[in-house]
Amino acid sequence: HRRVEYDCCRRQTSHARQLVLRGTHWIMIMMMMIIEKDDDVVGMTQKHKLRIMSISFQLICLNI
Repeated sequence: HRRVEYDCCRRQTSHARQLVLRGTHWIMIMMMMIIEKDDDVVGMTQKHKLRIMSISFQLICLNI
């Protein structure tokens, strides 16, 4: 009985990990799109970068 619970738990964990990886993948895509649009990436303010990151992490949390 305990074995079944363990397998179920492990399956959920791997599923969560897949979602995180997918979310990270989307962050990369978003970042690339923003970088492509903005020629002067170095000129991008830190606040702007942080906003993008926070939005991305919110999306990941919603997915999980």
